[in-house]
Amino acid sequence: MNKDTNNLKTNSEHRTSRTREVDRIRMLALGGLIAALTFVLTFSLKIPTFSTHGYVHPGDTAVALAGVLLGPWFGAAAAGLGSALADVVGGYFHYAPVTFLIKAADAAVVAIIFRNLVRIFRSRSGEVSNSEADDTSAATTPRLGIGRALAAFVIGAAAGGLLMAGGYFFYEIFLYGVPAAVADLTGNLIQGAFGAVTATIIFVPLAKIGLGELAELNLRS
Repeated sequence: MNKDTNNLKTNSEHRTSRTREVDRIRMLALGGLIAALTFVLTFSLKIPTFSTHGYVHPGDTAVALAGVLLGPWFGAAAAGLGSALADVVGGYFHYAPVTFLIKAADAAVVAIIFRNLVRIFRSRSGEVSNSEADDTSAATTPRLGIGRALAAFVIGAAAGGLLMAGGYFFYEIFLYGVPAAVADLTGNLIQGAFGAVTATIIFVPLAKIGLGELAELNLRS
């Protein structure tokens, strides 16, 4: 009996280890895809900002989605790498290091706010116990309304967009002075707002199919 029990335990641990390894590989593959999408959206459509010798683009759509699809760490890496590579290939070398940091922080903020708001929404509605509210990745996670998940994402994406605009604003003050940075701020705010809106439109179908970390939400319509 003890031998059979030990064998079952070993097999269970082996399956769990394999599942985790498969999940890690899937996240890495999705991370590469999101990084490539970020690069394409950032590099393919650039509107120059002559006051600061930079440009605005639709790449923030992928940056916001990176946070909720990959989480704060993988999401930050994918968003930062894709965005910085677009600067390098486009010849904006002086922006690339700061772009990596800003876009990585943007995606991480989206992910962190989204995760915490999801926990708050669940705990306040009485859908989970206190212990479950601290772990939205549990296998028994109760279903969350799509409206609440969408609200959490909108707030996170808006915060990330504001962080992005503010980060470039202060960097451009250092590079070009206050007047040029102020002139470019409007473009960055519009870029952040556009990215948040388009990412929000895409978020719902991605959440419903459970892509990436969104699979843990267990959404209901």
